[in-house]
Amino acid sequence: MTSPALLDRETTAPPARPRPRRKGRFAALGAVAALALAAEIAAAVIGHGGYAAVLFGILLFTGFGTAVALTVLAELRRFAWFDRHGVAVMAEPDHRAGRRAYRYTDAGGASYTYLSANRAERKTVRYDPDDPARAVEHVSFGERCVLAAGGGFGAILACGGLFAVTRLFGQALGE
Repeated sequence: MTSPALLDRETTAPPARPRPRRKGRFAALGAVAALALAAEIAAAVIGHGGYAAVLFGILLFTGFGTAVALTVLAELRRFAWFDRHGVAVMAEPDHRAGRRAYRYTDAGGASYTYLSANRAERKTVRYDPDDPARAVEHVSFGERCVLAAGGGFGAILACGGLFAVTRLFGQALGE
C-alpha cells in the first residue's frame, strides 16, 4: 500500500522555473537617464554653463559604463539559466539556411535553426525545453571570464563617472 505522503509527492507538479528577467536593464538605464537630466537641469539652475557641458560628457561616460555592465550581467545570467535548465545538443552546419546557420533537433524530433557569429564544424547548443526555439551556444569558462572582465570595466566606468559628477557638483557649489 502506498503512503499518502508518497502519493502527494508523485502527483504534485514540479515548480515552474523562473525565466530570465529582461525589464530590469531598461529600468536601470531609465533611472540613469533621469539622473542625468536632473543633473543637467541642476547645473543650469546653479548658473554654471561650463559645468553643464562637462557634466554632459561625464554623464555619457557613466551611461555607457552602466549599459555595458548591465548588458554583460544580463548575458551572464542568461548563460547560467541555460546551464541549469537547458538541454545540450550538438548543432550541425545548415548550408541551406546560410553560412552561419546551424541546425539542431530537440527531444521531440523537431528541427530548429541557430544563428552564430562564428563558424565551426559542430557546436554545442543548449535549448529551453519549454521553448526549443530559444537557444544559446555553449560558452566556455574562459569566455565567461572575459565577459565578466568587460562587465567589471563597465562598472568601473559607471562608478568613475558618478564620482566625477559628485566632484563636479562639489566644485560648482563651492564657488
